Amino acid sequence: MSDKNRCQYCGSEPFGHFSICPLYDGFRHGLSQPDPRDATIAALRAEVEGLQQEMRALYRAYVGTLENGRDRIIFLGGECDSLERMEEGDPALIRARAALAEKEPT
Repeated sequence: MSDKNRCQYCGSEPFGHFSICPLYDGFRHGLSQPDPRDATIAALRAEVEGLQQEMRALYRAYVGTLENGRDRIIFLGGECDSLERMEEGDPALIRARAALAEKEPT
């Protein structure tokens, strides 16, 4: 195969337009432009990260509401479960913790 058909970055022979160059992330063999899918994937990853941050903030706000309610009950002379017990037993928080745990960024 002639040199003009080899990858301009790693020198290997391309296997069609779908061989990824190991030396130049985001570019394909024989192509001089980035793959448009790379930008889409990067945008989706950024969106997921933003949504995860918002979910964590919402989780903390929800726990803060539980804590405020617990403090008010105790202030008024009542008895209430500990914050940890309420947090561990709340179905919405259980689902939120599970969703955040399985979707952690790599």
